[in-house]
Amino acid sequence: MYEKEVHPEMENEMDRDTFKHKPAKVNLEQKGTTTELLSLISEHDKIWKPIDAAITDNDIEKLESDLKITFPDSYKEYLRYKHFYTIFLYNDIRLYPKPIGEWNQILKENNENMKEVLLDQGYLGIGDFSDYGEVCFDFNASMDNPPIVMVDYETGEAERLANNFTALLEKIMTKSEPMVTELKTWEKKMYGVS
Repeated sequence: MYEKEVHPEMENEMDRDTFKHKPAKVNLEQKGTTTELLSLISEHDKIWKPIDAAITDNDIEKLESDLKITFPDSYKEYLRYKHFYTIFLYNDIRLYPKPIGEWNQILKENNENMKEVLLDQGYLGIGDFSDYGEVCFDFNASMDNPPIVMVDYETGEAERLANNFTALLEKIMTKSEPMVTELKTWEKKMYGVS
């Protein structure tokens, strides 16, 4: 689901009655990560499906030129793979959305909005790490195959997550699947869920 408008080619029709007898909120839990509270799909949410990416080498080169960086080959391959809105790599890491026609603007705007913390410091943000920071390439360590770090929102300090983008994806593949669980009694009271 997605809270904003969805590109028409990415819309997915779903019978919303499937959810009418489900709780309004649930937890998304995964061992070793932050538990996330999820709201059930509402009539305001847009339901989407991933589709083959229409991102060309020229599109990537233009973005690299705009950002004054060169993406590692593994990230270029990832960009050319699928368009999507939200992917749960695991509970703490969400790569930026890649919708048709907006993927490059999202990447540019997220980095330019935090230019002093990211680009000016040799980092390129590619996603969010829970509520703590940005998932980034660390071009200070390597220009060709940079490690992936989490840059803390409060301190600006970088913590290494993986040796490179491929290693990050491989590490994530070894994690257990996230599980949707019902709220505990005290959580239901706290969130006003019956």
